Amino acid sequence: AADLVVVAPATADLMAKAANGLANDLASTLLLATDKRVLMAPAMNVRMWRHPATARNLATLKADGVAFGLRPSIPAPVMASVNQPRCYQ
Repeated sequence: AADLVVVAPATADLMAKAANGLANDLASTLLLATDKRVLMAPAMNVRMWRHPATARNLATLKADGVAFGLRPSIPAPVMASVNQPRCYQ
């Protein structure tokens, strides 16, 4: 018998589903139906990780007792490029 449900990778989509109680696929149904502890390892684009909706979902999941083992790693060159202003045409 399982003692822990590990979600790796925990995408922004799956985290949003879990935070809002949606169960429209196998993974989100398992998360809604389990009575075991849940550990998520987020994996997503840095902009998605920093989005306010992701922060709200993360806070909700933590309040629900979900543990988070890792956060997305962001290499230094990517961090520098994320902070650069861009012009879109």
